[in-house]
Amino acid sequence: MPLGAMIARGFVENGVKTYITARREEELQAKAQELGKFGQCIAIPSDLSTVEGVTAFAAAVRDKEDEVHILVNNA
Repeated sequence: MPLGAMIARGFVENGVKTYITARREEELQAKAQELGKFGQCIAIPSDLSTVEGVTAFAAAVRDKEDEVHILVNNA
């Protein structure tokens, strides 16, 4: 299991509402469904390799949350 997925699973299993993102939407949705068996995991497709993608992802999270407590950037 990739490191980012392991980190996300640890958060989800411990009751943390967790947002995940990736460029490949099909794989992202599959991972969100898998992790969703353990808790709350929300997928937001985005391309964080561009400024536009980062801006869009931040806006999507901002629309859902007032604040972010932990951010893990795993490439």
